[in-house]
Amino acid sequence: MSDFQRPTLCCCRKVLSIPNNKSENSMPAMGQSPPVDIASASNFHSFTLRHFHLSLQLNFRDKEMTGRQVLELCSTKPDTQTLVLDTHQSLLIHSIDCKVHSASGDQVCTSLTYRVDPFTDYGSSLTISLPAAIRPQHTFQIIIRYKTTDGPAIWWLDSELTCGNSKPFVFTQGHSVCNRSFFPCFDTPAVKCTYSATVRVPEGVQVLMSATRSAYSAHEKAFQFHMEYPVPAYLVALVAGDLTPADIGPRSRIWAEPCLLNAAVSKLSGLVERWLTVAESLFGPYVWGSSEFLVIDVIHEIAHGWFGNAVTNATWEEMWLSEGLATYAQRRITTEAYGVNPSSLMNLFTYEKGYCFVSYLSQLCGDTKRFDSFLRAYIEKFKFTSVVAHDLLEFFLGFFPELKERCVANREEVMTRLSRSYSTLLDSMNAEVRIRWLQIVVRNSYYPDLCKVRRFLESHTSRMYTVPLYEDLCGGTMKSFAVEVFYQTQARLHINLRRTVQQILAQTFSAFVTVPTAPPSGDRPPDTAIALRDVNVLA
Repeated sequence: MSDFQRPTLCCCRKVLSIPNNKSENSMPAMGQSPPVDIASASNFHSFTLRHFHLSLQLNFRDKEMTGRQVLELCSTKPDTQTLVLDTHQSLLIHSIDCKVHSASGDQVCTSLTYRVDPFTDYGSSLTISLPAAIRPQHTFQIIIRYKTTDGPAIWWLDSELTCGNSKPFVFTQGHSVCNRSFFPCFDTPAVKCTYSATVRVPEGVQVLMSATRSAYSAHEKAFQFHMEYPVPAYLVALVAGDLTPADIGPRSRIWAEPCLLNAAVSKLSGLVERWLTVAESLFGPYVWGSSEFLVIDVIHEIAHGWFGNAVTNATWEEMWLSEGLATYAQRRITTEAYGVNPSSLMNLFTYEKGYCFVSYLSQLCGDTKRFDSFLRAYIEKFKFTSVVAHDLLEFFLGFFPELKERCVANREEVMTRLSRSYSTLLDSMNAEVRIRWLQIVVRNSYYPDLCKVRRFLESHTSRMYTVPLYEDLCGGTMKSFAVEVFYQTQARLHINLRRTVQQILAQTFSAFVTVPTAPPSGDRPPDTAIALRDVNVLA
C-alpha cells in the first residue's frame, strides 16, 4: 500500500500533468476483437465511461462509508436497455437515478429500477434498467446512492491497532477485483477513465487518495481530489487516519503516522529521486509528476508508473504484462543504480513468469540497450491504454523486424520430434502440464496428435481445461474437429459448461454439423514455421 495525496497508483500515488493526447476512455489497444474479462459481470463493451465522481462520508464508529456516485457515460450500441455494473454483496444500494438530455435539450431526472444478482463469491452484478431517452453517443449520468459494509476492499483499523494508538485508520485495497465492494464500477482493467472525489471525515483525520488533492474545506472537513489521467477501477485507492508528510526528494514524499515518520525518512531520503532518474533514463519521462508513498516496495511501484499504470493489462489473465514488465524494469533500475543483486527480490510466480519471458525477449534482440529503447517506444505507443499479450508481441516483432522471420526450423518436423521425445512422459503428467502440450498441438495444427486432444477432452470435464482447448480449436483450423468431439462428449459436461462450449462453437458455426475427424489437406495452414507470434504466453 502506498500514498495518495497526489496520484500514484497500485501502491504509490502520483501527481499528474495532463498530456495533449489524454485518452478519454481507454479500451484495449488491440487490432483484434475486444477482450473478454471473465472476472467482470459488467457490459462494459456497450458503453464509454468518460468520468465518475465519488462523494464519500467516512464513519469510523460503525466502519461504514456512505457514498454517492455519479457516472458520466454514453452508450456505444443502439437499443441498449440495461447498464450492468460490478458490485458486491457487502455494498448496499439505496437508490439509482438517471439524468439525460431530452430531444428538446432539457435535462430530465428519472428514478431507475435495478436488481442485484449473484455473480461469484467475490462479487455481484448490478443491472440497471435505462430510460428510453438514452441515445447512442450521447452522454448521460447515472447517480447511485449506496453504503459500504464489511467488504474485501475496505480495511478498518481501531486506534489500538495503529502505531500511535491515537486515531482509527482505514485504507482500501482494490487489486485485483476488490473495488467493486468500494463502489459500483466496470471492474475490469480494460476500462480506464478519469475520476474525482469528495471525502468527508471527522476532525483531525488526514485523507489521501490515488489522485491529486485539489482542495480542503476545514469548515466541512471535506477533501477534494481529482485524477487527470484515465485509470482502471482497481487503481482507485483511499487512506484516512493520523498521517503526517515529509519530503524525501524534489518530487517525492513519504506519509506515515508521526511515530513512524522519522524511520521512514531515514530509510528513503534521497533514494527515490535517484531511482526515478534512472527509470526515466531507461523508459522515458515519469508522467505522474511527483511520487508519494505510505509503505513500500518503492522501486517496483516506481516501475509501475510505466508498466501497469500508464500501460495496463486488459484482462487479469494477462496480469503478467504489468507485473512481469514492472519486475523487469525494477531490476533494470536496480542494476543501473547499484549493479546486479537480484537475490533479495521477491520470487512470486506471476512476477517471475512475466520477468522470464520479458528477459527472453531481451535476449532475442541481443542488446540490452536496444531492448531499453524498445520499452521506451512501447510506453509511448500504448500509454494510457490497456493491452493484451498480442499487442506486446506484435509491437516487439515490428520493432525488431529481423526477428519476425527467425523461426524454429520446420513446424511439422519440430512438432514430430517433440511428440516422439515426450509422448510417454506427457501421458504420465498431470492435466496442468498435458494441456500445455495439447494447446501447442492445436495452435500448430499438428494432426498426428489430435487423438491425444480427443482423449483429453473425453476424460477431463473441468472448465479450466475444457474451455481453453475449445477456444484454441475454434480459433484455428480445427473447428470441425471441435464440433465432433463436443457432440460425442457433451452428455458428460455440466450444463453451464455445456452452454459455454456451445457459445464458443456458435461463434464459429451458424449451425452445428458433424464432420469427419480427419481434416482435408487444404485446411493446413500455409505457414509451416513456428514463429514468436505462436508462443503461448498464457500457458
